[in-house]
Amino acid sequence: MDRVLIAVCSRTMLTLPGVTRLLSAEPELEVVGPARIRAAQVALVVAEEVDVDTREILLRVRRSSPARLLLAVNRLTEADLPWLARTKVAAVLERREVDTPTLVAAIAAARHAPESPERLAAGLRARLAGGAVPAQRARADVPVRLAPRERDLLELLADGYGTAEIARRLRYSERTVKNIVHGLLSRFELRNRTHAVAYLLRAGAL
Repeated sequence: MDRVLIAVCSRTMLTLPGVTRLLSAEPELEVVGPARIRAAQVALVVAEEVDVDTREILLRVRRSSPARLLLAVNRLTEADLPWLARTKVAAVLERREVDTPTLVAAIAAARHAPESPERLAAGLRARLAGGAVPAQRARADVPVRLAPRERDLLELLADGYGTAEIARRLRYSERTVKNIVHGLLSRFELRNRTHAVAYLLRAGAL
């Protein structure tokens, strides 16, 4: 089966390695860089909100690639809907809820569903009117309190580094790195390191 080519776009440099790592773990997906965005079948734009920078990214992707557009954001308002229609965004995901299964399902749906900006806008308006768009919730509802060394370690995890390289970069022993990771997994009830990266993404820390 041919792999789906997906481009990940964000103005936040820490976001790119984390999302790329999540997607690269899926055998049916291949993450491509900016140089190959024209070949991408799906483009995922990750942002905090639909601000000027996000709109610029959406327009740039739309002008340079025929890819179906997915948008993952923490905040969304009705004023953003015309931009989503203008750039033909196929689906909007709540950034805090993004994990690998959600992304894979959204990518599959974006590829095969007919393009319908009107249907997307109608659905989002209904969710906004009903207060059911989780992206409206305050960022504080995902309580992430990390010590500086925990945040440094998790950022390196998101960049794809292993235990030995993290220990070298942070000047810790490998045992210390493993203990910190174990403590984080236990404290936040996470399954593994990949799950930890996904958790950071949902919390807006990546």
